[in-house]
This record gives sequence, structure tokens and C-alpha cells, in this order.
Amino acid sequence: MAKILWLGMLAITLAFGMAVTGCGTSGAAPQRFENPNPNGRWLDDEGFEFRFSNGDWEIWYGIEPLMRGTYTTRDGVTIIMVTTHIHSFFIAEILEGMLFVPVSLDPAWYSRDEIIPTMTSVIINALVAIIEEEGQLSPADMAEFFEIVELFEEEAEMLVTNYLGEYLYGIFPTFTKTFSVDGDVLTMTLEGEEMTLTRIREPLNN
Repeated sequence: MAKILWLGMLAITLAFGMAVTGCGTSGAAPQRFENPNPNGRWLDDEGFEFRFSNGDWEIWYGIEPLMRGTYTTRDGVTIIMVTTHIHSFFIAEILEGMLFVPVSLDPAWYSRDEIIPTMTSVIINALVAIIEEEGQLSPADMAEFFEIVELFEEEAEMLVTNYLGEYLYGIFPTFTKTFSVDGDVLTMTLEGEEMTLTRIREPLNN
């Protein structure tokens, strides 16, 4: 599953030009929706589902939510998608790739301001779990270890921001691209890279 997810995200990265430092155009766009409107559920060739609903969008992979945000359209050909939240499922996948240990988070959406504290807490808990699982420290060493952890917690958020902040903030990009709707086909293009999605007409179950 993880391999499929990362391959799929790579496909989205290539299609939309998303880099870890972010991309696209920042700033608010006019709140207007002109025809054609992309409202609906759309599926791409990689199995990612895009959901557009009157200014809000989400990306899902199967039954798992990944990202969501807001969008506006203008001139009937341009769509601006601002990423506002990343789901805990996606965050857990990122952390497992970094820490090489299983990561479990309660299902929730996280904003840009919430991502650093969440990552910091998970990293500290993973570190403690690894040390405890090894079970090779004496009680005195464990006490010293937890003193170090307590001190580390005071600086951890700053360290995570310094070392991972650019990457973490980069997963909240703004996409500005052209689009068109032709019946049950939605086409979106950025810098010559075209993505074609097919409308999903089945009832929404999640």
C-alpha cells in the first residue's frame, strides 16, 4: 500500500509540478465560479479521486483521505487550488518513511500550523518506544534518558521546524492550472503536463 501511495503521489507531483518547497501562485483568488464548474467526483489513471464541491476540494486514494483545500475558478479556464489540510493517514505515511517504525494517528485533518507540533509529538513518542523496546538500559540509564527526553521536548519543535519545516510546509502547495470539462471528462493542465480524470457517478459512501 505504501509503495502504491508514494508512486501515486509521485505521479501527482509530476503532473502538477509540486516540489517539497511548494509551487504555484500564493494569495487569495476571487471567490467566483464560472462555467464550466468542476463540481463532482473525478478519478485519475493512478486511482486518485478528486472531489470538488462549490469551492472545496479533497484528494482521496481508495478509502483513505490525503489532502484538502479550497478552490476558485476564473475566466472559465483557470482553477486555483489552495491546500489547507493534510490528513493523518498521509502524515503517518510520511513519518513511517522517515522513522522506519509504524506510526498510528487518530483520523483527523491537520492544518499547516498544526503539522509541526503533530510531527514533533510523534517523533518523540517513536524515540521513547524504540528505547523501551530495546530494554537494554538500566533503571538509572532509563531515568537519565527520560530527563534528556524532557529537555529535548522543550527544543524539539524548534528543531523539527529548522530541519523539516521547509519540507513540511511544502506539502501545502497552491496549484494554478487550466481546466476544461467535457461531459464526464475533466482535464487539468499545468506547464504542458496534462491530467485527465473521469467522472464518478456512484453514490459517495465515505
